Amino acid sequence: MSKGGGYAETVQVQKAVVAAAILSHESWDCWVAQATTK
Repeated sequence: MSKGGGYAETVQVQKAVVAAAILSHESWDCWVAQATTK
């Protein structure tokens, strides 16, 4: 098991988590905006 491979996998997981958090945050902001403007 190579150290580099583990590091790369960790970075990919972190990027996926960050991307998911950003998407969910943006969709939440859109939902709040729609709910408050109606």
